[in-house]
Order: sequence, then structure tokens, then C-alpha cells
Amino acid sequence: MKYRLTKNTRTFGECILHQIEALKNFGKIKKGDLGGWIEAANNLSQDGLCWVYGDAQVYGDAQVYGDAQVYGDVRVYGRRDMLACGPIGSRGSYTTMYKSKTGVIVSCGCFLGNLDQFEMAVRRTHGGTIYGQEYMALIALARVRFGGGDDAPTIAN
Repeated sequence: MKYRLTKNTRTFGECILHQIEALKNFGKIKKGDLGGWIEAANNLSQDGLCWVYGDAQVYGDAQVYGDAQVYGDVRVYGRRDMLACGPIGSRGSYTTMYKSKTGVIVSCGCFLGNLDQFEMAVRRTHGGTIYGQEYMALIALARVRFGGGDDAPTIAN
């Protein structure tokens, strides 16, 4: 097992969320690091490099797996609130996109920003290369899934 649910809890609506704690080193996570908040073990896979950070909350039917990373003040609670794709791009790693209070957030390698910022970074860095085409296809999918760029509907206020 790579993490456990701690006794630290928060109530959100009818959900009791548990803070997670790393039980071993993996990726950038060190044994003993406290992570974000999940409702149950099925919300976060014990496999891969996936992790929920800080004040991020994952509950309900939402599942984080693979190399997906959930950051910030985000609440992911449905199967359509998050999108992870990989291996993709020049690094051959996973790109994670999720709805937040402010729009669509993208985590890709060292990039963390909104969908429009990600598109500008892809155009600047990769242009029309195969990697640029892959990322642009993923951006198009995100706009369909989430209903647009930074104007995507919020999931919690």
C-alpha cells in the first residue's frame, strides 16, 4: 500500500473526507507526507504515481489513478470532473485536467495552469510537431468534456 486514510476528517455535505498519508516514497511523494482529502479508498488508486495534494477533495464516484495529480482548492466528485491521459507528449507522461472553482486546471510535467494557458504553452513549445498535435487533441477533448476553456462550469462554490 502506498497511502492510508488518517484519522483527520472533514465533513463536506453528507460526506466524511479523510486526509491521506503516504506510507512509502513514490514519485515526488515521501513517506509520511500528508496529502489531500478523499471519502474512501476507492477514490485514489494504490497503484501508479497518482496523488491528491493539499486541500483538494475527491469523493463520490470520482477515481484518481495512473499518474493523475489533483491539486489546489479542487473538489472532484463525479466521473466527468477529471480527465487523465497518457503516456502523451514529449515526456511520455500523464497529463491531468480537472474542473475547479475557477475553470479547467491542467497539470502536465512542470506545467500547472488553466486550459487556455496550457494551449498557449503547447503552441509556443511544440508548435505543429506530433507532440503539439497530441496535446491539441487533448485540449479539444477537454473543451468537449468540460464545456469550454476557463468558462467551464464550476463544480463547487
